[in-house]
Amino acid sequence: MDAKRAEEILTAITGQRHNVTGVKVAHGGCISDSYTVTTLNDKLFLKQSGLNQADMFEAEANGLKELSQCKSLRVPQVFGTFQNDRNCYILMESLNLSSHNSSSFTKLGKSLAEMHRISAEKHGLDQNNYIGSTPQINNKCESWVDFYNHCRLMPQAYMTGNDEIEKKCEALAEICESFFTDYTPSPSLLHGDLWSGNTARCDLDTPMIYDPAVYYGDRETDLAFTEFFGGFTNDFYDAYQESWEVHPGYQIRRYLYQLYHSLNHLNLFGNSYLNRSLEMLDYLLKVKY
Repeated sequence: MDAKRAEEILTAITGQRHNVTGVKVAHGGCISDSYTVTTLNDKLFLKQSGLNQADMFEAEANGLKELSQCKSLRVPQVFGTFQNDRNCYILMESLNLSSHNSSSFTKLGKSLAEMHRISAEKHGLDQNNYIGSTPQINNKCESWVDFYNHCRLMPQAYMTGNDEIEKKCEALAEICESFFTDYTPSPSLLHGDLWSGNTARCDLDTPMIYDPAVYYGDRETDLAFTEFFGGFTNDFYDAYQESWEVHPGYQIRRYLYQLYHSLNHLNLFGNSYLNRSLEMLDYLLKVKY
């Protein structure tokens, strides 16, 4: 993308003329092309993709706006979206990001607990969105177990087309209620895709989150995914626990929530996640809660 093209897109999104002085490819992510666009007055972050991703950019913009309710976390400001006859775009602020240190991980743990205290009347969201490039159903439910079974577990299971996965997930859905005999989660504001690649620190060790799959649900789901790939330190977990203690049953339920992401990765990236998904299912079907 050259400067002239970037100027046209920025003007279309913001309604104002921008003097672009430089465009650089920004690395990271596998769904869209990303650019850092420098103007005379600012530095912006522009993502471009095919028209089939227009709904994804709209969902990302809405998700970031939802997360911005938590003032102790830095969330990228979105300036708008745009599409023409070839591509779609989302424009947001560009920030200097660094890897987390002890201070920012501590702040992230405390801030995540604060974000999770932002609640809604029901589990779900006003719109469907995406987890990676996979459509994510967010039909509102009063029952968390119903939401998890019908909007998370079974859609991913049926997407695999694997008979063994489907049958075991159906059996798990039948007993899912048993994991919640002494725990009733409230609908907390969730990032939804909280792995180490979707968080960083910016100025003054402020924790930042981005690329969300937002909905309202059990706060344990965010914590469970932080453990799926690792990369979060004890500073993070200790700060979260100090701010809002986690129910003891999380030690088992985390596998229930990690299963959703394992099935999603199976659907996105293939059979390298098959054994991991089956192992989780076998454990959850046998464990005594």
